[in-house]
Amino acid sequence: EYGQLGNDSTQNTNKMVVVSQDERFVSIHAGGGHTCALSSEHRLWCWGNNTRGQLGDGTTAEAHVPVLTQLPVDEYMF
Repeated sequence: EYGQLGNDSTQNTNKMVVVSQDERFVSIHAGGGHTCALSSEHRLWCWGNNTRGQLGDGTTAEAHVPVLTQLPVDEYMF
């Protein structure tokens, strides 16, 4: 409904889809209407519903493909 599959669509499917991104994701977490994934490059990408800023990109715009979050990341965490 909100593009939380990340494949530039709002169509429902019961099959796996390729996320529209060149990143290699190592961890994926889904919320009620959005999804976030950590890339192998330690970047956090999110997509889907964003009415309350869930995607962390500084907007409240829905995203049907991954958007890079603007969250501060401590380089020593990794």
